[in-house]
Amino acid sequence: LIAFVEQAKKDDTLLACFYEFRYPEVVVAFKAAIDRGVQVSIIIDAKNNAEKFPRDDNLRTIQAAGIPAKNIICRQANQSSIQHNKFIVFIKGKSQTPTAVWTGSTNISQGGIFGQTNVGHWVRDGQTAKQFAGYWHILSNDPGGAAGDERAEVIAKNKALKQAVVALQQDVAPDNLAAIPHGITP
Repeated sequence: LIAFVEQAKKDDTLLACFYEFRYPEVVVAFKAAIDRGVQVSIIIDAKNNAEKFPRDDNLRTIQAAGIPAKNIICRQANQSSIQHNKFIVFIKGKSQTPTAVWTGSTNISQGGIFGQTNVGHWVRDGQTAKQFAGYWHILSNDPGGAAGDERAEVIAKNKALKQAVVALQQDVAPDNLAAIPHGITP
């Protein structure tokens, strides 16, 4: 995970999206990337729910690492759903070519990394990285129903979010094993 972040050099981009983003060593690796000229944008779950979790822990860890606010996008919409994303897209150089994605079930927390049977996959496939980048761009606008929206508006915004995600790639629902596409399917 840290090696994935450390591969990024000046003129590269890292687009990240996390539910929990509070394990200091990883957060510091992102700060170091910013310091060496990497364009870094991190979406975090920051819903202002009753538990304040993971919002407060995420924001406290980001502040302690010194990551500037301009590098953070707070997901606050869709209050009733956990924003359970865990991925980083690596975009190479001035050409801004999506090259790889790190994803899986690992929250960026001590328990997520060391205490649970989570996995992280480093996928070196440009098309997969491109699709994850598209997904990141959808999420970067904090889509979905927001606090204070009327019920009908929440339903409409959540439907629009789902349609935007499905437009990236239709679900793969083969009738038999032979119909599953070869290769990588996000």
